[in-house]
Amino acid sequence: MADQTTTLEKLETQSSIFEKTDPDFRRRLDQALIDHDPPTYKAAFTKFGLADKGISFAAFYRYARRIRAHAAIIELTHHALPDDCDPTAIVPKLLADRLLDAAIDESSSPRTLQRLTDAWRFAAQTRLALERHQAAIEEIKKKARKSDTDDLLKTFDQYMSVVRAEQAARMSAAKLASTPDPAAENPPAPNFDTETS
Repeated sequence: MADQTTTLEKLETQSSIFEKTDPDFRRRLDQALIDHDPPTYKAAFTKFGLADKGISFAAFYRYARRIRAHAAIIELTHHALPDDCDPTAIVPKLLADRLLDAAIDESSSPRTLQRLTDAWRFAAQTRLALERHQAAIEEIKKKARKSDTDDLLKTFDQYMSVVRAEQAARMSAAKLASTPDPAAENPPAPNFDTETS
């Protein structure tokens, strides 16, 4: 994770770190925590001389855990997900991971667990509703395509019936035109036996 340039917004906290350090110092501290340089909280506490600034290790530990947790979430969303990823698909997973982390953390309050559980439940239900909605839309499209195909076949059958009727009419007309008229071949003989008055 070295050379990572993830930036974090100021965490809303009552930590003494905000009171006893300047923003530039916190940016360097935050980046060191994100990069795991040094890798342990104790080493980072010592490297940055936080005891000399009047900051307790407990306060630093809570602050550092939050920084790394936020960085992990940001890294996951930026690096592990494709650009065209559907947020409704990944949010339930991120919340489930966060809920699991909070559940195994002894310092998590019941209120935090309840909020994460509610958020995860809402995200999961939203995802399921969207999937059902998408399936219903696909079914409607499928029926419309089938209906369009049936209508097209019906129209084609009607067209072919008209074409066949026209062909039959033309064939009948051609047959009639090619058949010699018996009356024209054998004109009636003049009747000379009739009396003229």
